[in-house]
Amino acid sequence: MFVRKLCLPEINWSFQEEACGTDLVKEALQRARAGSVQEALGFATAALGFDSFVFGIVANDRRPDAESRTYVMTNQAEAWIRRYDHRAFLEFDPRVELAAEPGYAFWEARQFNFDARHRLFLRESAVYGIESGLVIGLCTRDPPSYAMLALNRARPVLDQWSAAERLLIAAQASILGKVLSRTVRRFLNEQELLFPAPRMKLNLREREILALAAAGKSSKAIAATLGIAKITVDMHVATTLSKMGALNRYQAVARAIATGLIEVPDDVHAEYMSAKLHAARKIRRAAAAHEEDDNPNGADRARVLPMRKFMRAHSTP
Repeated sequence: MFVRKLCLPEINWSFQEEACGTDLVKEALQRARAGSVQEALGFATAALGFDSFVFGIVANDRRPDAESRTYVMTNQAEAWIRRYDHRAFLEFDPRVELAAEPGYAFWEARQFNFDARHRLFLRESAVYGIESGLVIGLCTRDPPSYAMLALNRARPVLDQWSAAERLLIAAQASILGKVLSRTVRRFLNEQELLFPAPRMKLNLREREILALAAAGKSSKAIAATLGIAKITVDMHVATTLSKMGALNRYQAVARAIATGLIEVPDDVHAEYMSAKLHAARKIRRAAAAHEEDDNPNGADRARVLPMRKFMRAHSTP
């Protein structure tokens, strides 16, 4: 889910982090408290010598039957955000791979010339000012989650900074990213990861993964089928849940079947049939409620007919 503005009631950072924080870091965190996370990151991005940022969090829901969901904050162009989502560039983005491990990494486009998928991504990202930058891989234990802070530059090389300057830039970005990541995660956890936002369209890859999940495949099996990493599948699922406002993948599957978003054959595993039954019950309840409003005397008949019609159309021979 793309979050346009996130305001934090407080900042959670330790005494040692505060002692190590430079004036730039303290000013950025002050802006996060007084304004928004986006305002703070925009200030720090420019002050550190970069052109744009993207801050992504895969946050865990504290409810036992829920799965992780993805939240993204950025000041990149709207056209690029839409294209990134539509083309499922999450699978080709080298910054995501760099952030898979905790720590920091400076990167330049020429590092990834050997991979055709990376070249495709970087050829298109360069149009929107993403040719090099700094990636901070962030993870926490309480609550457990994964996050990435990427600062981007609109030039192919990073030859203007000395080694000492790079260390100072990385240290400041790491402290800022760690404090904001922890604070945002706790805030999302307390709010049960809910944002009042309209549901978003799923891209082709997200629908493909949802259909495979409906057929009873696990993330590991889906990854093997599509030839991608399991963590990439999990991130796609997390993004799908955020877009659909679903608690877990089973609820997302049920909604997708009920609305005709995905199509899978009837002779699949029990997990899919369970999701289909859940969707059928949802349709029945909605139809019954509608009929009761229009015709209170015919409510009992309205409860039966929609369900019979649906089960005849989707029953297994």
